[in-house]
Amino acid sequence: LSSSSAASDVYKRQHCILLIGGTNIIGKNFGPIDDKLDQSNNRIKIFDFENNDFIIAKEPLKHVHHSNPSSIGFSLTFCKYFLSTIPEHDEIYIIGYGNNNTGFTPIKNTSWRVNYHGNSIPKKLIKDINPIIKKYKLKMKGMISMIGENDYNNPNYLMDYKLLIDYLRENIYINQNNLPVLIGTVIESNKNIINCKRINNELIKLRDMMNNVRIVKLTMFKENYDEKHYGANDLRKIGLEFFKSFQNKKLLKMFNKKIVTL
Repeated sequence: LSSSSAASDVYKRQHCILLIGGTNIIGKNFGPIDDKLDQSNNRIKIFDFENNDFIIAKEPLKHVHHSNPSSIGFSLTFCKYFLSTIPEHDEIYIIGYGNNNTGFTPIKNTSWRVNYHGNSIPKKLIKDINPIIKKYKLKMKGMISMIGENDYNNPNYLMDYKLLIDYLRENIYINQNNLPVLIGTVIESNKNIINCKRINNELIKLRDMMNNVRIVKLTMFKENYDEKHYGANDLRKIGLEFFKSFQNKKLLKMFNKKIVTL
């Protein structure tokens, strides 16, 4: 076989990561956009809903509802670390479904609640992403979620999250009952310290009551000036925290032995 034929015959796996949540999952903090840190490579792609195809992922990542065109998040950093642990021919496919200023508490007739009578984001999500997963034969590897910055006063936060995870696992193309779910804690700001701590305690309860749900503790990182969103300088560190939580002990041990340069 020629080198080009051999390359085309290599089996490639498409590892798919789903991003869901509000402004923290998108990234609320602005540049500067750094070519080295924020540029990806052709093995990490993200779905472009405007052009209905995957493109090379780079900051700012494209989401289905992206109104912060120059903002920086943590998800690309997570994927770069993940890339270092998979075979060299495999690729990562990101589906970004972050929706600004949303939570379980309805805002402008929109909510992440599965049973919300208005615009229920989860139901639209399933309609949008299942054809993508099927068309590109993607293998779901995990879901990263940050929902809570608008839910400080939501007494049903725990059950809202459980119902959301159950619904997505049951309805994502080819049942994903054991799909790993990574959830970041909310900022324990001085403005809402009691309710913030309550939400983060609810997340621990959620982890204990559901299979393969992992809570990523982020309370050591600094908040932005608005005390709702993480600072730009910490977001890439947050990407590493999500990666550590995502990997099993064996893979994480292998990762710690090698130097990964982003």
